[in-house]
Amino acid sequence: MALLDGLISVWHMNNDWRDSCGINHGTAYGAAFSANAKLGAACGSFDGIDDYVNCGSSSSLKTAQGTWAFWAYHTGTSDYKGILLIGDTGWNNNTVIRTRANNRLEIQGRVDAEASPFRWYGLTANNTIPPNQWNRVVLTQDGIAP
Repeated sequence: MALLDGLISVWHMNNDWRDSCGINHGTAYGAAFSANAKLGAACGSFDGIDDYVNCGSSSSLKTAQGTWAFWAYHTGTSDYKGILLIGDTGWNNNTVIRTRANNRLEIQGRVDAEASPFRWYGLTANNTIPPNQWNRVVLTQDGIAP
């Protein structure tokens, strides 16, 4: 079994924004590369305000089940710093993963954007994510509506 078998996308962000599975390549907006990498020679560097990588809107990324895993390094200096947005770019049918000023990871999203009233869900981690160091984050969604 090959390392990438069964994966939808893999972004190593090691001096490029390409998807190693070859499906959902990214385009950077404001983001750059830094030598402060956890793995490899370089890593994506984001200012926490308006830098991001757009990996497109392929239906392969809009899955109700799966696991998202990544390394994150946050400074813990301000509130609501986005790490990952899964789904639409607005607040329609998406999930956002972000850090809070209290160094906790927060997951929040909206489902059934057409429903009235909107349905929201949100989770905040009990444990803190230490600032100014690399943290491994792994999230699994089981496809069950919150």
